[in-house]
Amino acid sequence: MSEFPPRYQDYLSPPDVESAEPEHRVSPPFEETVVIMKLRGQEVWHAVWQGEHDALGEYDGTREEAIRWARTKPCRCLIFSEEASNWVPLNSDD
Repeated sequence: MSEFPPRYQDYLSPPDVESAEPEHRVSPPFEETVVIMKLRGQEVWHAVWQGEHDALGEYDGTREEAIRWARTKPCRCLIFSEEASNWVPLNSDD
């Protein structure tokens, strides 16, 4: 039996856990992110946690569920107002 390493790399086996890079995302600073919410369809609200260059997370649900999800993020929350036809800050009483 030879003492040489194998001449191929095993791509089917999982990588060594200790050598793998941790997969976690550091939350960006408050000023660089925003959650925006808009009504989609009858009663489905779509919320997006938007970073400087891409979406950091998305959620679809009822208005109350989307607000609850948005408030778990460390950022400003804006909601689309049909009356104002613009984005307005989410009030604390919403």
